[in-house]
Amino acid sequence: MTPGADRLSVLHVVGRLDVGGVETYLLDFVTYATGQGVTSKVLTMFERREGSLAAEFRKRGAEVFSAHALRSRRTLANDFFRALGNSTNVVHSHLGDLSGDAMKLAARFGIARRIAQSHNVGSRISPFLVPYRAWSRRVTVRHATQLAAVSGRTAAAFGANHSSHCRIIPIGLDPKPWVDARTRRASVRESLGLRQDETAALHAARFDPVKNHEFALHIARAFADGEDSVTMLFAGDGPTRIRVESLAERIGLMDRVRFLGPRTDLPDLMSACDVLILPSLSEGSPRVLAEASASGLPFVCSASCDAKDLYPTQTFLDLSSPQAWAQEILRVARMGRENELPETVHIAKAFEKTLELYVE
Repeated sequence: MTPGADRLSVLHVVGRLDVGGVETYLLDFVTYATGQGVTSKVLTMFERREGSLAAEFRKRGAEVFSAHALRSRRTLANDFFRALGNSTNVVHSHLGDLSGDAMKLAARFGIARRIAQSHNVGSRISPFLVPYRAWSRRVTVRHATQLAAVSGRTAAAFGANHSSHCRIIPIGLDPKPWVDARTRRASVRESLGLRQDETAALHAARFDPVKNHEFALHIARAFADGEDSVTMLFAGDGPTRIRVESLAERIGLMDRVRFLGPRTDLPDLMSACDVLILPSLSEGSPRVLAEASASGLPFVCSASCDAKDLYPTQTFLDLSSPQAWAQEILRVARMGRENELPETVHIAKAFEKTLELYVE
């Protein structure tokens, strides 16, 4: 147990509690923090329904609350006050520049430590929310006692005038489930119907325009034009999934790609694959790269991702040529599963750095 941690009661604020990089990171963080004596609560600010991870957070020792920042302001304040309870002494929002309501209400209710952390580089929102984001960014800066971000580029997304005041805290991961899954590679490949000589390239991400699934299909098409046996697996769900599946069918790739839907067995899935790809249009320091590293899975990632310093042995490419990506994916896959999780991306290190914000 970390000295002094048992005096901390932290309210974490997120958008919703469905499977995603921020939410799964927070699940690891809350689990580790509970083991160190920290009391954790989670409040969803943009979704009143219980997300798919709510039960798992409770199982790990966290209370779960809900509110909606875009509904009645009085109801929002009441819901926020109820989530704070009598013991909360830190409010930690993971909403980046959408943390305005959380920071303002935390200040109003006398919370001394108010942290706004960004996990994304310019995440996309609906056009009607653009004015809200502009307001929220100003309010976040005014009321947060500390800004934090997972990378330098993510810090800059808070705004050039104050990015220098952001504390950089890379996301952390508990590597054990991913390391344990390595021993199940053969059986998982068999269950997926992957031949021994078949290269499996995995794209594990929410179906969203920023994740650039269409570019991944063009990579698959480059494979289809060659003689190599490569299958691309897509794991995840989201608003663009139907469009991407339709495109794959239209250009004749259904024998080269598989759409697996949302998965709860990602450690096993990564153990079965030969390379991870992430051709995103923009990224901070995505958790999926840490997951791949813990699995021993090498990756080829977009150069727009701000994680080169964390993973110096891995490949980062621009998005100018699907053919270049296809060639690099084959080269990396043929080198074998050579990747390890950096110590700086361990959940214990993320907790240590975050704890400094809670107690200083």
